[in-house]
Amino acid sequence: MAKFGAPLQGVTPEDLIDKGSFFRMGHAPLMVDVLAHISGVDFESAWNSRVEVEIDPGLKVPVISSEDLIKAKLAAGRDQDILDVAAIREANKQRALGEVANGLEAPGGNGQKSRGQDREQ
Repeated sequence: MAKFGAPLQGVTPEDLIDKGSFFRMGHAPLMVDVLAHISGVDFESAWNSRVEVEIDPGLKVPVISSEDLIKAKLAAGRDQDILDVAAIREANKQRALGEVANGLEAPGGNGQKSRGQDREQ
């Protein structure tokens, strides 16, 4: 955490679990917020739907899913949160379009199996 710019002096584990705590590390545009509690989602469901993101080669970290992040931002309801929701939804849409485009470029050309692919060889 120190390599990422976390101000660790005086920080205890309890500081990271207090319901009202907020901990930010890093520098724009690469910052991480650690929140012990967020509105709109509960920990268990957020943990079950987490995604792993590779932040360095070989270093993966669990992060909140975009769906749960949207729920939390809508629950917070601040102007910036509403703007963030629109940006997250647009990024998800672009990602999905990219995945579809990649599927169409794959052998078979239309995202469907080529003839004979489902037959045993």
